[in-house]
Amino acid sequence: ARRAAEAFKQDAERLQRAADEEKKKVDEAIAQSEAARNAAENNVREATAAKEDAEKRLREGIQPVLMPTPQEILAAQAKNQYQENLFHFAVAGRAGGGKSSLINTFCGMSNRAAGSARTGVTETTLTVGRYPDPDERCQHVWYNLPGAGTIRIPDWQYFNAQGLYVFDCIIVLFDNRFTQT
Repeated sequence: ARRAAEAFKQDAERLQRAADEEKKKVDEAIAQSEAARNAAENNVREATAAKEDAEKRLREGIQPVLMPTPQEILAAQAKNQYQENLFHFAVAGRAGGGKSSLINTFCGMSNRAAGSARTGVTETTLTVGRYPDPDERCQHVWYNLPGAGTIRIPDWQYFNAQGLYVFDCIIVLFDNRFTQT
């Protein structure tokens, strides 16, 4: 009977140790899940705060900063026929502000000459125009950009929409006052 009692006692101690180990694992799992829940709740609070801040900024007219990706930079360079050995001037500004006329003047052409940038009284330039300098010794190219502040391209999207980040120099032409452009 003594051996049976001793065996029973050892079984009971072994089962108690196993139960204690399981309880310890459960407690650790509960602690980990609480930590994960707290982290998730914190992430939700931060995301909600960021969303509310972004919405507030948009309502107040503060526009987000959008950085172009490397793929967007390569696409803009390809679209504008960017060449490493040339200096690229972009002429930007409001629609109808005289960008095309300025480029024609820089290139030594009249507004009606063949190969000149099209001019008009209203929004005339609808796509980016590329105008190499007629003097082959000049290693630069002029780019005539569509006007900013139109229904097609809001002011705050103009820089990225026109790919201005690929040009070596941007000449901003304005007529009588500065705006967001």
